[in-house]
Amino acid sequence: MRKTLVRYAAEDKAGDFTTAEQVVLGVESLSYALNDHDRRKAPLDALFNKVKSGVDFNPGQFADAARRIQSQF
Repeated sequence: MRKTLVRYAAEDKAGDFTTAEQVVLGVESLSYALNDHDRRKAPLDALFNKVKSGVDFNPGQFADAARRIQSQF
């Protein structure tokens, strides 16, 4: 499921702030459940940095970030 969420974002399907934020929260939640959150901190931070602000949200940049970290999940 986590890989699917990251792939969804990487394919530029999380085109609005609310959807992107939910993707990030879902990936983080699953990382806690899988007990590897600490090992995935850097890629999670990369996604979080793209959803810090709804005003500044850029869907293309979010998709780019997801593509860059996709292999880490």
